[in-house]
Formats: sequence, structure tokens, C-alpha cells
Amino acid sequence: MVSDANRCHKGDIMGKSCKKWNKWKKLVLTFLVICFLTGCTTQGTSQKQPVKIVVWHYYTGIQKDAFDALVQEFNETKGQEEKIEVEAVSQVSIQNLIEALRQSEQKEVGAAELPDIFNTYADFAYESEKAGLLADLAPYMTEYEINEYVEEYIEEGRFGEKNSLKIFPIAKSTEVLMIEGTQWEEFSQKTGAKYSDLATWEGVVKTAEKYYDYTDALTPEPEDGKAFFGRDALANYIFLGSKQLGCEILRKTEDGKEQVFLDKSIMKKIWDCYYIPYIKGYFTKNGKFATDDIKTGDTIAFIGSTVSAAYFPNEVERQDGSVVTARGIALPVPNFEGTSPYCIQQGAGMSVIKSDEQHEAAAVTFLKWLTQENRNISFCADSGYLPVKEVAYDFALWEKIHSKKNSAGSPFMAEVIKTSVNQMSTSSLFTSQAISCGYDIRVLLEQRLAERAKEDREIVKERIAQGMSLQQAVAEFTSKEYFETWFSSVKEEMKGLVEGE
Repeated sequence: MVSDANRCHKGDIMGKSCKKWNKWKKLVLTFLVICFLTGCTTQGTSQKQPVKIVVWHYYTGIQKDAFDALVQEFNETKGQEEKIEVEAVSQVSIQNLIEALRQSEQKEVGAAELPDIFNTYADFAYESEKAGLLADLAPYMTEYEINEYVEEYIEEGRFGEKNSLKIFPIAKSTEVLMIEGTQWEEFSQKTGAKYSDLATWEGVVKTAEKYYDYTDALTPEPEDGKAFFGRDALANYIFLGSKQLGCEILRKTEDGKEQVFLDKSIMKKIWDCYYIPYIKGYFTKNGKFATDDIKTGDTIAFIGSTVSAAYFPNEVERQDGSVVTARGIALPVPNFEGTSPYCIQQGAGMSVIKSDEQHEAAAVTFLKWLTQENRNISFCADSGYLPVKEVAYDFALWEKIHSKKNSAGSPFMAEVIKTSVNQMSTSSLFTSQAISCGYDIRVLLEQRLAERAKEDREIVKERIAQGMSLQQAVAEFTSKEYFETWFSSVKEEMKGLVEGE
């Protein structure tokens, strides 16, 4: 429809024409009526054009299909009503997305225009905020609307000047321990291993050693046992473990001062419960994702995001080459002995690029529509995420929607979601504070621990092939001095990142 302002004050002209009914004004009136009826597009009289909103995300596979379906639904319904058109572009991974955003921000040759909305975690969003890129979303929402969302999810997105809302929660996740039940049951029957043994990291390490010895005994060759456990997002283990053991790596003081701190004794505990079992062959990570190693039989347990449930395999190739039907089991994440339970609060939200009121308002309209509880639960049921509104944590509502829409979500995914909700209700939720270079520090710590474990495991395997026992092969790497050399090197790299800001 043409706005009142763009109708050239039709009512006023009509009023005057009634008083002076002459030929010239009759022609003007006729012209105006034609414009009104046909929507003619002379200067200042155009119809409202759709607002184009581009969204960059990192969803792939099932998640991408579910998100694309929602974007199409929006464009055909709410989008048509509000004259908003959304285009979704997958950058395939969060790393690719961040790199593309940095290139666009710096206007590098060949870089695309910045999107209107993009998937982001708090650490990178903080970087974008410092560059002045992010819109404050609070003015486009009522207080009632904001209060509908889980408080912790909203608070994660508040930072910057006046603690404004810079990240809109879309779909969250946590981590769970997932086990391939068919092989676990055989192992458990032969060794007495119990689920309760996996409640602590120390227990996971002992169980992994037991599994290695159990599988080693199945063949005549020495030291060819199988790894029990793998892990996605190793940085989560480092950051969550450090927090749980008493030291938050990234933090802010009450006056807003940023701090980065590694505690040597805490990092030694983290090292002992990941690096040491890894070089001994009790843990491994061969595939891009931990579910890949479940599928190939390289492990039977892993910790990953709730989203991983969508990729849990239906079949597993056993050590002897046979194939068995996989059966997923979901358990809470382990904690360190003697500590209070914690679990990760994660899942990228959406930030909006600062532009103009029309585009910012249109972006928030789409995000609010996307997170309406029935729609949000539907997306989460398909993709393994957790909903973001308080009301959506009514699991009866979840199951009703899940069954009604014949969701693509598997029964195992439903079990993972139940385990996640119960875990989150009995544990403290943790997400790293957003500070300068926080994303780069996260990447650094994950890479340095993962790379060192993988490289040293290969050396251990070579030594075993040359005739050494496992204990002889790992002796060099299990010393206190070896850890301290690694720790000093990483701490120095971190210092360089901080000072480079």
C-alpha cells in the first residue's frame, strides 16, 4: 500500500476540489485516483519494497535443512506480511564464518558484503562489538519479550556500552557423554565396568585403561588395545575443567578489567586426564568429529554437543571386521573428583550488524519469529539443540510437538535431550566470559594440547613397534618436566596474544 505521506496529501486536495470544481482540478483528482487504484510509481509514490535480510550461519546437514525450511516458511508467511525477505547462507563451519566476517569487515579484495545477521559465540561477538559493528537489539523488544527467554542465555549476550543486548539466543546446546551400547554391554559383562564409573574424569581414565587391556587381550599381538574415548571441542574440557577446579581462564574484574590466567597445578590435572591417557592409546581422535570414530569402531564413547546425536551412527565396524547395530546411550558429562558439577552452556546465537532502523527491526522480527516456542522446539527436535525460551523446557510440550510433526529427530536424540535438560537442572552452567582475544586464546589452548597429544602418540606407537613396552615408550612424556616445558611454551604464546591486542 502507498503511505498517506506518499499520496501527495490526497485528502486535502480532494477537499479543495469540492469547493472549486473546475476542469483543471478535476484532471488532477482523476490522476490521483488512478495512482491510488493502480499503484503507479512516480517519484515519492512507490509501494513499500521488501527489506532483504542476509543471514550467515554455520549449519550443515540436518541442521542446515531444518534452518532452511524455517527460512522458507518465514518468507512465505510472516515475511510476506511484513515485507521482509530472508536469505540464508551457510559458511559450513564457525571457523569459516569468522574468517569470512573478518575479511568483509576489513574490506579485503573479493570479500562479500557484511551480512545483516550472523551466527556467533560471545568471544567473537565481543571482537565485533569492539569494532563497532553490532546493533543493540533491546530497543526492538519489549521487556516482557526479553523475559520470556532463559535468563542465562540473555545475559550471555549482554556486553558493551550500557550492557546492551548484542547476541540474540536462537538455539542452545550442552555436552553429554555418549556411548555405543552394544559394545559397552559386552565390555561391561566381561570386566564389571559400570556407568557410575564414568561420573568423574578420573573414573573415565581408569575405565579407558580397562577397555584398552580388554581389547588388547582379544588379539595375540601385544599393545594393540583399542581406545575407549574421544572428545569434540577440547577447549570446552580445558575451560570448564579449569573453572571447576577453581580458576577461570578468561575473566573480568568488577571494574571491567580483563584478565587471562592459567594455573599450573590445575592445568597439570587437565593434562593428566587427557594427554596422558591419549599417548597411552586409551583416548583418541582420528576423525574430524568424535562420531566418526564411533562409526569406525576406533572408540565406543565420546563427549560432544547434543547436536552430535544427529550423527550418531546406526552401525559400527568392530575390531574383527564384523558390523553390529549401534545403540546410543546418553550420560551426564564427568566431573573432576571432589568438585561441584558443571556443564557447558553453548550454542551460537545471532548478532545483527549495525545499519539502519529498517534493517535492524526486520532482522529482530525474523529472530523473534524463529524462536517462538513451538517453532523453536520443532527446530531443536530435528537438530539436537535446546530451546531458548523458559516455557519450551516443558518436556511434555517438547514430546507433543516432536511426535505431532513426525520429526526427523531419532529416539536417541530424544534421550540426549532429556539427559541434557536433567543435567542442566542439577549442574552450574558455564560459558567463558567475552574478553579481547578470547576466541584466539581458546583456539590456541585447544590446538596446543591436541597437537601435542597426537604427535607424541605417534612417537609412542613407533617405539612400541620397535619392541618397547607401553610404559617404556611413554616414560619421557609422563615426566613433570615435560609438562612444565609445554605449559611454559603455551603461557608465553598466550602472553603474546594478549599483548598484541
